[in-house]
Amino acid sequence: MLVNPQQTAFASAVHHAKRTLIEAASAFYQRGWMAGTSGNLSLRLPCQADQAEQSILITASGRDKGKLTEQDFVQ
Repeated sequence: MLVNPQQTAFASAVHHAKRTLIEAASAFYQRGWMAGTSGNLSLRLPCQADQAEQSILITASGRDKGKLTEQDFVQ
């Protein structure tokens, strides 16, 4: 099985972006700046070499911002 280094790099960037948003949401929640399920956080992802359009990662609606997991995002 051949591994595409660009896809691997993009998957790593998505994972890192999710972890960054989870940490930010938790910090905002703990400070009282973001209540439970209100609001959203988003982050623009890097372009993939084979795509002209960029992607955005955003927290899914209705998710508790103090308890986000990597499955709580929409791309």
